[in-house]
Amino acid sequence: MKARSFPSRPTKHLIGIAAAGIVLALPVLILGIPIFSDDGVTHAMWYSRFSEQLWSGDLYPRWLMNMNGGLGSPVFFYNPPVPFFLTSLLRPLFANDPQGWHQVGVSCAIALVASGISAYFWLKEISDPKSAIVAAVLFMAMPYHLADLYMRGAMAELWAFVWLPLILFFTYRIARGRWFACAGLAVSYALLVMTHLPTTLIFSVVPIGYVLFTANRELSPAPEAALWTSTKRLEQSWAIGLQGPGARTSPQPEPHLTSLAEADRSGKGTETGVRPAICDSQPQPATPFSIDRRGRWTDKA
Repeated sequence: MKARSFPSRPTKHLIGIAAAGIVLALPVLILGIPIFSDDGVTHAMWYSRFSEQLWSGDLYPRWLMNMNGGLGSPVFFYNPPVPFFLTSLLRPLFANDPQGWHQVGVSCAIALVASGISAYFWLKEISDPKSAIVAAVLFMAMPYHLADLYMRGAMAELWAFVWLPLILFFTYRIARGRWFACAGLAVSYALLVMTHLPTTLIFSVVPIGYVLFTANRELSPAPEAALWTSTKRLEQSWAIGLQGPGARTSPQPEPHLTSLAEADRSGKGTETGVRPAICDSQPQPATPFSIDRRGRWTDKA
């Protein structure tokens, strides 16, 4: 009689982290992205048009043709596309969600769970597994992380949190002399560039300091040479990440296009100034209130 096979300990750890993430994100898994979050409506509106064009054969939708009553929008001439590509994989599973509310919510929940798992992979390199599990769950439950999910509806930032621990994971491995980690660092950095540019700008100095403090100088009789080699590998990985698919598909900000896209978010140029659903050609959920030009809530009654 064969003995039962039980999941290995690392698998149990990952299952536990995923379960904690699902609990934290359960409301958006069930109900979709919160309609009253800062950017939830905007992301749902952009995503529904992006995925519609993507599944119609447009491999990289930059101009959203059906936005603004059919006049179009240049959102993805400057907005990074990776979160919208990843979320578009869900579209065949949600035939009854044409506006994308539920799909964006599920995508944000997946990003929350994935960020905990990527944090675990990094943290177990520098601590024991139990401490890594606790820290990964705390990372998912950090107030800013949950505020991005429930208050801000910041889908791109949530996906950026997936790549940050991976960048530190591969940076640590490079500092320990594992040069094959350069490929992983290049890919994870390229994904960050194509996910959220402000986070890229803020975070890019962190791996430099991290490699300076963690370079394994004991591996070489010349400590300065080991540190220089690690730093050089880090720079090469960044260059690959920036000059690879990230540079070829990353959006190029242009002032006149950005101002047009901002009209999508603010409702400028419309009769009521309601943000941002009035700018889309598809019907939006009915609400018992509206927003005037000064951003004040008013009852429709």
